[in-house]
Amino acid sequence: MACSAFMDGKRIIGAFLSDQEWSELKKLSRARKVLMPDTKLPAIAKTVRWNGGVTRFFSHFPGEAPEGYASKESPAHTARKLAIYSRLLELGIPAELEAGRDDWRADVLVGKSAFSPELAIEVQLTKQSAQLTYERTNQRSTSGVPTLWIFGHGSSTGHLGVELLQNNPVFEADSETQAADIAQAVCTGEAFFNDRTELASTPARPIAVKVDCKCGKPWLLPVGVVLLPNRIRGDLRPTYVSVSRTSTKHKGKAVSTSGAFTYLRRYLGVIAAAGEKYGLPVGFDLYPERAYGHTGTIHVQRFSCPNMRCRRIMHAFGCKGEDLVWCPVPITAHVDARPIVDVEPAWLVAMPAPYDESVFTKAQWQERFILPMRAGLVCLGTVGGIDPEDL
Repeated sequence: MACSAFMDGKRIIGAFLSDQEWSELKKLSRARKVLMPDTKLPAIAKTVRWNGGVTRFFSHFPGEAPEGYASKESPAHTARKLAIYSRLLELGIPAELEAGRDDWRADVLVGKSAFSPELAIEVQLTKQSAQLTYERTNQRSTSGVPTLWIFGHGSSTGHLGVELLQNNPVFEADSETQAADIAQAVCTGEAFFNDRTELASTPARPIAVKVDCKCGKPWLLPVGVVLLPNRIRGDLRPTYVSVSRTSTKHKGKAVSTSGAFTYLRRYLGVIAAAGEKYGLPVGFDLYPERAYGHTGTIHVQRFSCPNMRCRRIMHAFGCKGEDLVWCPVPITAHVDARPIVDVEPAWLVAMPAPYDESVFTKAQWQERFILPMRAGLVCLGTVGGIDPEDL
């Protein structure tokens, strides 16, 4: 199935013909004077009703397609590649419909543009594995032509690595207009590959509790950190990361104690920066221990007075979950959020506008977090004769 054909050596696009011209072409196709664009075998002109209208296409005569030939194309697929082709022509960007090089054919083959000397554009609405995407992309790369993939929602399955994405734009589109917008952005040089480097300096808020120790020297008990990638990219949300507890499993795999120690210490520098800002030392961190929490076994990082080294302090949270990202404390550091924020390198038409998140008022934060947290502080052993009740 194709939306273009050849007659007398000239390419014909069914959608661009008048009703009278299409009617005459149908007669010529039945006389076997029209050829398929790829096999150059006789083509018959057909129509199919779709989306309240009629889609025109060409196919081989019954039983005449070459062995192994498979070219089933939905009206939605045809509509999207026609929208792309029409948009590029309007912009004066050279493009051919259903053309290719060597042993492959693209939905749209673009000539010289801001992206590259040539570009194959492929619309893919049915599910396609990552392996097949790699194979088809490599087929075009061998001819020196990169590929712009415009998938339907969820039609790309598996993982596409950076090595493919750096030179081959990959997008999802929900409509013909969006598909045309993407092709326009790529061919005019507006689209760009985002490798997440901007997230290497993500603003972060500390969440810690001031402990008025009996030794006379107050200190900060670390709780967690709120990463604010939303201030860089508007499609990302604030994320809370604990520096005091983590699960013993991650994505189905067991997390060792040493692995938990590395994870929990990753953003302790944000708490240290807060300590410098407010003139308070950070609690002395001990090696994580396994403990039983309400969600199962967890790794717990305990902290003690940095002056007297009280052996351990355990604490209870006053607010949990999404509430923790509403901390009103100012930003004290910028950190690399890429290991935590669940976003892969990807092609973008434009960077989503950043936004400032909502926060609790200081009074709400005091009531919902600080006071319950302080009430839950427990000292689990002492050194130097400190009485846990005096903390």
